[in-house]
Amino acid sequence: MCKSHEEECEVHLCPVCLDNADDDAPEGLRTGMCTICGQMYCGTCTAQMAGCVSCCPTCRSPPSRNDKERVERLMALVYDRTPGRHTPRTQFSLGDMYLKGKGVKQSFKTAAKYFRTAADGNVLGAQYNLAIMYTRGDGVRKDEVAAAKWFKKAASKGHKNAIRVLGSWAESAATTVATR
Repeated sequence: MCKSHEEECEVHLCPVCLDNADDDAPEGLRTGMCTICGQMYCGTCTAQMAGCVSCCPTCRSPPSRNDKERVERLMALVYDRTPGRHTPRTQFSLGDMYLKGKGVKQSFKTAAKYFRTAADGNVLGAQYNLAIMYTRGDGVRKDEVAAAKWFKKAASKGHKNAIRVLGSWAESAATTVATR
């Protein structure tokens, strides 16, 4: 709980259910975020609202009509507003759009830039994606040390794929040592 309105809350409740943290993503569920106001919603509510809610429950704006509009809205959240809790998540979303070439020309270099800032903001998916990019050399110089750093950060917070990668690396290293 906040001691005063000037202090930042550690837990921000989902404005829909008021039970979960707005960044809570239970097993297999993804959190949601409005690309106009930046409000985040827990994974449980995002899943329940899918297909039945046509506007943001907070600001009432309609969802993006296409990928290009989504990118424009995300850019506005990052560059036209005061940075806030939504900023790292927005940077992750922009990185994903550039990685996949959705609404923009595909650019691994630009994707890596957005993933790096989101990863620094503790977005697990960005940490994992950045590690993968360092492993492959997509948009960044191939660097296994940097990849391991980001895999470890994501794994330490429970990112299942990052845990799997580190496990397979450890297994591979053990096999190499055993065959010497």
